[in-house]
Amino acid sequence: MRVIAGQWKGRRLVAPPGLTTRPMLDRVKEALFASLGTRVRDARVLDLYAGSGQLALEALSRGAATAVLVESDAAARQVITRNVAACRAQALVRVVAMPVEQALGRPGVFAGGSPDLVFCDPPYALPGPGVTRVLELLASTLETGSRVVLRRPASETEWQPPVAFSLVRRRKYGDTQLLDLDRADPEEDPTHAQGPVPR
Repeated sequence: MRVIAGQWKGRRLVAPPGLTTRPMLDRVKEALFASLGTRVRDARVLDLYAGSGQLALEALSRGAATAVLVESDAAARQVITRNVAACRAQALVRVVAMPVEQALGRPGVFAGGSPDLVFCDPPYALPGPGVTRVLELLASTLETGSRVVLRRPASETEWQPPVAFSLVRRRKYGDTQLLDLDRADPEEDPTHAQGPVPR
C-alpha cells in the first residue's frame, strides 16, 4: 500500500492488523482519484471509518487542505498515527476517536468548516438501513454539491441513497463498488434529486 501521486508519491503506508479493515487496492484508489480530478485540490476532507487513513493521505498528497479522520478502533488509530507521521502530515490531520454516528452528532467535530469531500467506507456487514442512517446524519454537515465517495460490496445492487443525495456514478471493481454521491439542493424536488444514474 502506497501513496500513488502528489507530494508524497511512492510513500509506503501500513495497514491495520487482522481482517477488520479492507485497505483499498492501489488500482481502485487510482481510479477513484482520477475520477475526482481537480475536486481534491484545497478540499476539506472527511474520512469516515478511516482504517489506515490512506484515502485522506492520498487526498492531502494531491493538494487537499485538511483532513478529519474518524476511527473508533484503537489499533487502526495507531496505524493512522504511523502513516501520518511517515508523510509528516500532522499539521493537516485531525483524528477523531469515536464511532462515526457519534461523531456526526457533534457539530464541533467539523469546526474547520463543512467538508467538501467525504470518503465513507463502513463495514460491509453494516446493512443498507445503517448506511442510510449514516448518510442522513452526514447530510446535515454538508453544503450543496459536496461529494461523498461510498464504498460497498459489489453484490449490494438494490440499495439507493437517501433523498439528501443524488447518485452521480456507480462503479464496480471486483467485489467492491464505489458510489459517487453529491449533496443535493435541499430545496430541490427529492425525486428529481435522485435523477438518472450514469453508467
